[in-house]
Amino acid sequence: MAGELPTEGVVVVGCSRRKAATTDPVPALDLYQEWFIPQLRSLLGPAGSPWRDRVLILSARHGLITADTPLTPYDQRMTADRANALQSQTRTTLAGHLDLRPATQALVLLEPLYQEALGDIPVRTVHTFTDPVTDFDAVRRVLNSWSWL
Repeated sequence: MAGELPTEGVVVVGCSRRKAATTDPVPALDLYQEWFIPQLRSLLGPAGSPWRDRVLILSARHGLITADTPLTPYDQRMTADRANALQSQTRTTLAGHLDLRPATQALVLLEPLYQEALGDIPVRTVHTFTDPVTDFDAVRRVLNSWSWL
């Protein structure tokens, strides 16, 4: 993060069941407390950092959102029906995000049902990990190759 803005990639990560205990809206990346979100949050820094601007979170309730979208806790599981229902929204949101922040690569950190909701990503190279906690070193290598770390 040597003072340069990130340009190489976009990260798409799934939400988590456990959320921060709050009644006030907080940035989505700060709300989620499990899976790979805490590790990603520690790598990317506080709300407003330019790296967080290149991160999208796929929420079973809200669809594809930015890392700093204000949210309050909720309970919604991803199901096959929900993944199907989200596909149109996720494609539209992703296309809009990539129009504003072009990327040649994507780092996709999603379980299979979430991947169904997301669909294809229109970039040259997609790095997909269904268990980024176990594959943490490989995830870090991708982010390092983008000069994010």
